[in-house]
Amino acid sequence: MKSTLIQGRQRPYDFTLVTLSDTQNYSEKFPDIYHAQTQWIVESAEKEKIAFVSHVGDIVQNGAKDLKEWDVATSAMNRLVGNVPFGMVAGNHDYDKVGDPKAAMETYQRRFGQELFSKVPTTRDFGPDDQSCAHVIKASGRELLSLHLEHDPRDSALAWAESILKKYPTLPALLTTHTYLNDATDQRDQKPFSRFDGNSAEQVYQKLIRKYPRIFMVQCGHWWGRGGETTQVSTNDYGGRVIELLSDFQGRKNGGDGWLRLLRFDLKNELLHVQTYSPTLQRFETDLDSEMSFALEIARPIPAAPITLKKD
Repeated sequence: MKSTLIQGRQRPYDFTLVTLSDTQNYSEKFPDIYHAQTQWIVESAEKEKIAFVSHVGDIVQNGAKDLKEWDVATSAMNRLVGNVPFGMVAGNHDYDKVGDPKAAMETYQRRFGQELFSKVPTTRDFGPDDQSCAHVIKASGRELLSLHLEHDPRDSALAWAESILKKYPTLPALLTTHTYLNDATDQRDQKPFSRFDGNSAEQVYQKLIRKYPRIFMVQCGHWWGRGGETTQVSTNDYGGRVIELLSDFQGRKNGGDGWLRLLRFDLKNELLHVQTYSPTLQRFETDLDSEMSFALEIARPIPAAPITLKKD
């Protein structure tokens, strides 16, 4: 097992998943920071035991208006190809026309669709319009299902996600989407943010997440009005814990100062350690919103039937 030293404290872990949050400002104004993030991931993959990277969306700032932003993002993310497996979702800024809920995502589909992800060995399937993707992560003798679910998921995307969960019923599953927790309310969003035919975070939880006991974590970005970090733990219909994490640093200096989330899995002690690190500042952030630990229930026996119908 690896250990990481944070201000004199050691936390054991078996492998790390990295979260890239809302890189839109880097793509627009600070490309060197975006490149520094993915370069650090590649260079640190062995030392940090990085098994996978998830991007939570808002890859660019201005949709298809300025393709130079997409060039930055494509170049930065392609550094991972052949080095560290990764998955992505689009955010509301990644529609071809930002602010138009009926706009297409053709630029996203061209840059980060099946052509690219056919080169990523963890890829297993794609959702409607290539806006969702499923991966199987292998790390420390375990397999995890990673579902990257489109922004304001449509019913067709939820149906696709259910089909993937049924295809891999024994794998612990983590879900990445763009809009979910809101740092202003510290709760799931009650309305879709922009997609006219989409579901809100609360609807996604009620229709999908609470019904599938293998989903142990949800991570998201988008909201940053009160610091861009918040957490809650929900209980699904089978009595299991669902760790829900928001990280979005775009409101900070230099478009976000390169902060990354590091999800450290300690399998022996059944703990998830969440840490926040910036390769450009070369330091960790250790306040209570940025460094925390959770009970990890990926090995928990699942009851044969739901044990509660109570809504959160």
